[in-house]
Amino acid sequence: MSWMKTSLLLIFIGIVLLFIAILLLVILLVVSGSISGVNVGGCIVVLFIPICFGYGEPSLLISLMAISVILVIALLFLEYLMFKDVRRDLGSLKKYTVPLS
Repeated sequence: MSWMKTSLLLIFIGIVLLFIAILLLVILLVVSGSISGVNVGGCIVVLFIPICFGYGEPSLLISLMAISVILVIALLFLEYLMFKDVRRDLGSLKKYTVPLS
């Protein structure tokens, strides 16, 4: 599978997981009838800088933040692999380019 297909598949899986999480949260709120037990944690990656956040009880929040950090590390590893292939492909294109001078 090419990196383009892999990256599009990961984006699609992320969007599906987002909708599943929202749906589960709504179902949980309807069943329990209160918002008091909500715990949230996540990371947003801007370029190569992860910005992590969280809200809720500290015991569950620490585990959610740890999972978020592990996912960010996996994302950085995937970005490294993709950029390594891009650099290799760009290096192989140099022999086909014509100098301007």
